[in-house]
Amino acid sequence: MLNIFKTVLLLSGFLLIQTQINAQDSIILIKGLIVDKSNEKPISYASIGIPELSIGTLSDEKGEFFLKIPSKSINTVLMVSCLGYFSEKKDLSDLAKENKNIRIAMKQASIELSGVEILSKKITEKVKGNETTSKSMVFSINSVSIGAELGAVVHLPCKEVFLKDFNFNIVSNNADSALFRLKIYTYNDTIGMSLLQKDIFFKIKKNMKGPFKLDLIKHNIIVSCNIFVSVELVDLFNIEAYSRQTSERDIYLNNRINISGTILGSKSYHRKNNFFTWEKVGYSMSPGFWLTVAY
Repeated sequence: MLNIFKTVLLLSGFLLIQTQINAQDSIILIKGLIVDKSNEKPISYASIGIPELSIGTLSDEKGEFFLKIPSKSINTVLMVSCLGYFSEKKDLSDLAKENKNIRIAMKQASIELSGVEILSKKITEKVKGNETTSKSMVFSINSVSIGAELGAVVHLPCKEVFLKDFNFNIVSNNADSALFRLKIYTYNDTIGMSLLQKDIFFKIKKNMKGPFKLDLIKHNIIVSCNIFVSVELVDLFNIEAYSRQTSERDIYLNNRINISGTILGSKSYHRKNNFFTWEKVGYSMSPGFWLTVAY
């Protein structure tokens, strides 16, 4: 939902709660658990969905997931993916026949870590991206945004560039707390493959406002040329009761985080979940995401 006067973007997502076929509304409700094949430990915040239908969700911190699927799509394939693991594909028709919770085990992918070479040469440190602390132009993330992703292109030189930190500005914060996942992709007119080898999570705590900086030095991220940097909301803990002073015109006031945005920034895209196609944010609007880099 776009509102060009104040709140720029409300992203949406949802979870459902049981495994059964409801003939009345022709919906299949699937409940399951995602685990690590080697140690049986739950895998938090894996992506589960059907790419061809743009249906998807995330597992929670306990590895559990709930997904609503049209019964007419019973012959399609369910895909499960998570950074650091091989993707899994399961026939929906087989899963729907199971009377107990579905269990999907994922195999770890071997990761080859590149060494970081430090050279005795002059290093240039710069800020790249949409640096802003605007309070009049904001992007809003609320309790129906789970699994949604929002990002912007960051223009970088075509040489080895070291990412030092990721930044944005929190205008207002009325949620108890929220957990996000930082994502970085290649970008060459379109959003490409992920450049990260491990998930990078960060939390926005209750009442946190103003500039937010995520230290990336320990992750040793080296990129080259333009990239696309996004954040995905993986969990949001809401304030249960609304204040009596909450405006009736703003039903999300007590359950959202507003971050600064800008007009005429770099290209910006969003998607509802990992299985949706990217859509360009309209009206030349862009979230205020920026990086401190060195090269």
